[in-house]
Amino acid sequence: MFLSLLLLYIAYSQHSFYRKDLYQLYSIVSFSGVCMSCWGILQYLNLVEIYHLKYPVTGNFDNPAGIAIFLGAILPFSMFFISSNEKRIKLWGIFSSCILTGTILLSGSRTGVLIILPAYLLAFCQNKNRLRFQKFIRRFWWLLLVACIFLFIGLYFWKIDSANGRILIWTCSWNMFLDHWIIGTGEGGFTANYMSYQAEYFRQNPDSIFSILADNVQTPFNEFLAFAVQYGTVGLCFFGLFITRIIQVYGQCNQKAILHPVGTSLLAIAIASCFSYPLKYPLICLILMLNLAILSTKDKCIFQSITGWKLNVFRFIGYSICILFLSWTFNWIHAERKWFVITYSRSSDRWKKYHDLHEWLGKDGMFLYNHAAALHRDKQYKESLIVLTLCTRYFNDFDVQLLLADNYYHLGNLYAAECCYLTAARMCPNRFLPLYHLVNLYELKGDRKMVEKTVLDIKNKKVKVPSIIIDDIKDKMKQKYNELLLEKDDF
Repeated sequence: MFLSLLLLYIAYSQHSFYRKDLYQLYSIVSFSGVCMSCWGILQYLNLVEIYHLKYPVTGNFDNPAGIAIFLGAILPFSMFFISSNEKRIKLWGIFSSCILTGTILLSGSRTGVLIILPAYLLAFCQNKNRLRFQKFIRRFWWLLLVACIFLFIGLYFWKIDSANGRILIWTCSWNMFLDHWIIGTGEGGFTANYMSYQAEYFRQNPDSIFSILADNVQTPFNEFLAFAVQYGTVGLCFFGLFITRIIQVYGQCNQKAILHPVGTSLLAIAIASCFSYPLKYPLICLILMLNLAILSTKDKCIFQSITGWKLNVFRFIGYSICILFLSWTFNWIHAERKWFVITYSRSSDRWKKYHDLHEWLGKDGMFLYNHAAALHRDKQYKESLIVLTLCTRYFNDFDVQLLLADNYYHLGNLYAAECCYLTAARMCPNRFLPLYHLVNLYELKGDRKMVEKTVLDIKNKKVKVPSIIIDDIKDKMKQKYNELLLEKDDF
């Protein structure tokens, strides 16, 4: 995905965008947003398939935040046409802006609400009454500040559990950054280390109000924090220079009116990056790269100074790198296809095929976990443990710790199994399975005191999401607790 975007960026950054070109490009972007909005509205009306029963509007994304951020990044391009003197174009701008805004509101995404407000505010600043509006802002800036504070408070209480969950994730992510503040944890370091920090947080704060909200986490819901965790202060310095250059290029450009949608779209993606993970979605990355490519053509210090044979060399190197990486991507996709086939295979040589795939997927945490799980199902506990230990270098969460514990349990290493079960229980304190397995383990060890304590913990634990499995565990623990009381009376 990113390699294709790089190819697109290089291709567009070498093109001189004239006013006519930008009008055409903006209209294409706006039209794509309207198409996505129509899809979302049809989902809301139950006329087309939805991908999540809990969320009625997602488009082709996996949750409402995806479609809301995508449409929010496109909204400035639609609003650009409202200022046109041509009635037909002006009507398109009004229509497309309204349908995009309506779909964002229907999605129920708080991030979407946050990014459309600055878009409308900045668009209003661009109209003929901008001087009068700027005077109003200078006189009543405090009113705008109070409105923003109330907006944030309202959005917080709109989905308070979700907001508190993000606070927990940001707290643990910040602790991770403080421990690796110079050069970071490296690429993929978040998925390898975050859940351990969450477990440590709940070890130090066993009665935290966040315990009922804890879950497996693969992203910090903040792209800037994710970058800081993985690349540290050194990476942030380079990133800061990049952002500074973008702002300088935009500020020095003498075509601010026609580039206003680009700047506002980048701002929308930046705001969304503070509360979500927009760079996970290819379509949003596409809009981001398009914005950067348009701005880069206005950077006189770089692209306008590269001419003649230097420009041809630059293009040759850029396209060569893209071709090499696209070749690598093709091989990686081919390996993914093989993995999919092996997953449903029961042939005798499937283990050899799994090991062969380590050449391409040996650093993919999900592949390693699934390989270990397949070995565990085949009762090859020692081999499963080896693969799973490798998996923890790249991916480590609640499910990995449970599988590690079960492997150790079957291999007779009860101490290591206990440690893994306890780690899993601390990673997600609202889960019941680790404690249930600990009861069985303590019974095997003959530790009556810990059996009684763990049974009582399960009996008194709050249920986050009711299920048949949890009801069954609760019933068994109530029965076990009564048996322990009878044994005490007999003693």
